[in-house]
Amino acid sequence: MKPSENMLRRSFVKHACCSAIGGTGMLSALTQLKAIGAVSADAARSRAAATVADFKALVCIYLSGGNDGTNVLIPYDATSYADYARSRSVVAVDRATLLPIVPNSYSDGRSYALNPNVRKLKALFDQGKVAFLGNVGTLVRPTTLSDYNAGIALPNQLYSHLDQTVQWQSSLPDQPNFKTGWGGRMADVVG
Repeated sequence: MKPSENMLRRSFVKHACCSAIGGTGMLSALTQLKAIGAVSADAARSRAAATVADFKALVCIYLSGGNDGTNVLIPYDATSYADYARSRSVVAVDRATLLPIVPNSYSDGRSYALNPNVRKLKALFDQGKVAFLGNVGTLVRPTTLSDYNAGIALPNQLYSHLDQTVQWQSSLPDQPNFKTGWGGRMADVVG
């Protein structure tokens, strides 16, 4: 049975009216949400403008095997450089090409320099916008050679690059297979 043309028109008008009524309500709600969003955004911009002068960020760059940190931040004084060059052998960076740096407050009695290929990092360091943190690792606790020889607790698979990568990302060297990273856990605490 074929519906009459009159029934089709009635159905169309009915659906069009319902859609118009629903659409009007939706349009009104969207307009209100847009206005609320604009007010929120203005408030957020005002707060951000008030704090932008003292804003600080911790930016951690983890290059998974893409960087030789010992050939970025390099001991520069004669004795320390000689030890570095002896241990690094053919991959040691020539001392004459290094870019010396002067830390603002830290001193361990040695001087340091940067690889000549990181001139932009040196410029940022000289402006006080970059800091270096050297000699860090994934130990369960600070460890000396005599501690190591005595068999104190060490991270699981200490000499496995893959396991050490996971431990760097989790910051829990004594808990293998931890599923969350330190950055996310820190954000959960402060956020």
